[in-house]
Amino acid sequence: MFARPLILALSLATPAAAYTKKDREDAIKWITEEKGFPHLAAFDKMTPKMLKTVMTNYLNLVSPDALEFLTPLDLEVIWTATSAANNCEICLSFHAGALLGAEKPADEVATMAAGGVPKDPKMARLVMAAKYVLAHKGILLEREKLHLSSMGFSAEELVEVTFAVGQMAGLNLLYVAPRPRSFSPSSTTLHTGTSTSSAKASRSRRSSRARAPSRTRSTRTSSRRPSFDHSPLFCVLLPPSSKHYHYS
Repeated sequence: MFARPLILALSLATPAAAYTKKDREDAIKWITEEKGFPHLAAFDKMTPKMLKTVMTNYLNLVSPDALEFLTPLDLEVIWTATSAANNCEICLSFHAGALLGAEKPADEVATMAAGGVPKDPKMARLVMAAKYVLAHKGILLEREKLHLSSMGFSAEELVEVTFAVGQMAGLNLLYVAPRPRSFSPSSTTLHTGTSTSSAKASRSRRSSRARAPSRTRSTRTSSRRPSFDHSPLFCVLLPPSSKHYHYS
């Protein structure tokens, strides 16, 4: 009789944080001081355990001989193309910066950052493969398989490309997601999950958008992606001494 309400109550209960302030500080110190990454706002969204797991997996993937076909520099090409397609500027800045650090031509990197295909044959094949994988969420059409085969891809190498694209797509989602707010039962209704103040703010935003003048097609197009030369893509780069940005 009381089992169903009890299960419902337990499922809605918010678990207490199982980590301390020191745990978070230690995790941030580990990734910034020991691993050489800058302190990104995205790190603050993750619990200490999640941060260490995410970054450990990332570092394992870019280590030498982590994959059979793809090198760490190949991954940077794939991740630049993937981040550009997903409009994740923070990830795009890192991986485009890595290519520049590896002395790849700036115009080629700019092309990839803008969503294009570079002229360099080796980078072009990786970018094309990444775009095909993204187009159908991992499914390759027969004509796409034939095209990729003509560029020298084997079935096994395409599996690695698919894995690399999926890894970066997941990180893109994580890094662009807003930081979650604390759940406050006292100001939240169960059926909507929206507080009174949040509802008012939402109505205010809708009203403001309704009053705002509509943008022209040219305005929408120009604001969709900033110019590569004037965008903030390269404002957040790893320190020059960081080993993650140097490829031989």
